[in-house]
Amino acid sequence: SLINKNERLRPIDRDFLHHLQHKVNVIPVIAKADTLLKSELIALKKQLLSDIDKYGVQLYDFPEGDPEQDEDTHSLDKALRESIPFAIMGSNTTLESNGRKVRGRAYPWGIVDVEDPKNSDLAHLREMLCKTHLQDLKDVTSDVHYESFRAQQLLGRRNLNEIYEDDPYENIEVKYKLIQQKDDQIRDMKQQIQDMQHKLNSTPNDYQSLTPTSIPEPTTTTSTTGERSTKI
Repeated sequence: SLINKNERLRPIDRDFLHHLQHKVNVIPVIAKADTLLKSELIALKKQLLSDIDKYGVQLYDFPEGDPEQDEDTHSLDKALRESIPFAIMGSNTTLESNGRKVRGRAYPWGIVDVEDPKNSDLAHLREMLCKTHLQDLKDVTSDVHYESFRAQQLLGRRNLNEIYEDDPYENIEVKYKLIQQKDDQIRDMKQQIQDMQHKLNSTPNDYQSLTPTSIPEPTTTTSTTGERSTKI
């Protein structure tokens, strides 16, 4: 979810995120972070986190770290949590800075390395999405969001809150029970269709074969005048 700079969560943003949070993992990102001062960026992050908490927007929930993990992993996990919302700047240009090539942006006063954590959270965001939390993101999408959507479709409900109230993470057992009931109904319907097909295939064919009617041979007669005629 991209958030423009110098803005709080607008009503349209809140409504959109409330609908989106039941379908995907929500990870807030501040775009064009290079246009903000450090102090402005810190203030904007605090304001956005306050709005997210105030309006009940559910973000992707980082899993609890394993106590047996090494110190570097714990430090990285802490840095990822503290980076939310991720303030990023992008670049598709490779520039040379201090004798090495970096992916950065050129300004009149110098070059900014967009992959340097001091300048941008892009490296942390990429690390999270592609490495450290990739599997957990996939698991949450499959086990929570997809199953919630599947249950909604099976029950014919338009509003997900009618099934899980306000939190799709609650009442997991109820959700699976409803899905199992619907699967049983579908299985019974398939069995009924198979039984009907079996009865139709086992019914004898009542049609009688039709035989062609015998056609008499034509006869030829000769009249007294000598003319010949043929009768059928």
